[in-house]
Amino acid sequence: MKSKLIPLIGSIIGIVFTALLLSRLDFPRIKDAFLKVNLLYLPIIIAFTLLAYAFRALRLKVLLKSAKPSSFFLSYVNIHTGNFYNHILPGKAGELFRIYHLNKSGLTKSASIAILLAERSFDVISMIVLFAINFFVFKTGFKLDVFKSMLFVSFFVFIILILILSYFKKAFLIKALRGIFFFLSEKIKAKIDNTIDKFSKGLHILKSPVDMLICLMLSFVIIAIFSFPVYLSGASLGIGYGYEQSYFILAYILLSFLLPSPPGNIGAFEYFFVLALVHLGYNKPESLFTAALFFHISQFIAAIGVGIFFVPKGLFKNRKALNTLKN
Repeated sequence: MKSKLIPLIGSIIGIVFTALLLSRLDFPRIKDAFLKVNLLYLPIIIAFTLLAYAFRALRLKVLLKSAKPSSFFLSYVNIHTGNFYNHILPGKAGELFRIYHLNKSGLTKSASIAILLAERSFDVISMIVLFAINFFVFKTGFKLDVFKSMLFVSFFVFIILILILSYFKKAFLIKALRGIFFFLSEKIKAKIDNTIDKFSKGLHILKSPVDMLICLMLSFVIIAIFSFPVYLSGASLGIGYGYEQSYFILAYILLSFLLPSPPGNIGAFEYFFVLALVHLGYNKPESLFTAALFFHISQFIAAIGVGIFFVPKGLFKNRKALNTLKN
C-alpha cells in the first residue's frame, strides 16, 4: 500500500498543477503561440541536454571512484536509466532503477544511495551559488513582495546550513532537529535521524578534497549548460529573457522536482516554469506556457527517444529485486 501511495500523490499533484495552470489560459492563444515556435531550436536544445547528461556522467564517475572505480560509459548508462524511467513512471522511480543498476554493477545498495545523495547535494550547492551570482552580480529583478523575498532567501540559507551541518556536525544537527520537532512521535524522529545519517554518508563518500572540488566545478558546468535549453526555449518563441535569467527559471524548475510527481513531472514542471517567468515580469501566460511545454517536450525526447538506446535490457522486468530495494 505504501509503495503505491507516493505515485498516487504524485499523480494528484500533477493534476492539481495542470488544472491551476490551464484554468488561467486561453486555448486558442496557445494554438497561435505553438504555430510561432521555431522548431530549428529543438535539435539544439536536445544537444545541450545530452551534453549536460555527459557532464553528469563524468561527475558520477568521480563520485564512484571513492567506492568502486568505473567507466564513463557505465556512468552515462546510469544517468540515462534514471532519466528514462523518471519520464515513464511516477514517483521518481528512476532513482530506484539507478540504485539497482549500480548495485548490479558491484556497488552495495547503501553506497549507491549515498552516492546519489552526494550527487543531489552538489546539485543543490551549485544551484544556490549560481542563483546568488544571478541575483547579486547580474542583478536579475523579480516581482516578489518583502515577505516572499525573505521566505525565498531563508529557504536557500536553510538548505546551505543543513548541508554544512550534515557534513561537519551530524550529531549536533540530529540533536537540534529533535529539539525543534520535539512534538513528533519517536518513530518519525527516528526516520529523520536515518535520513540525516544517509545524507551525511552521501557527502562523506568523497574523502578527497580534490574530488569534492572537481565535483563542485562539474556541477557548475552542468547547471550552466542546462540553462542554455531553458534560454533557447524562450528564444524559440521570441520571449526576451536573458541567459543569466535562465538560472532563476531553472531554480524554480528544480523546486518542482522536490515534489512527488507523475511521469516526467508533467504539470508541476510547466507550472513552476511559468511561475518563474511571471516573477521575472513577463505577462503573456499562453506564450510562457508554450515555451515551458516546448522545453518539456525536448526533455522527453532526450530522456526517452535517446535514453531507450542506453537503458539496460531486462532491468524493468526484475520487479522482485526492485520491490526489495524500494522497501
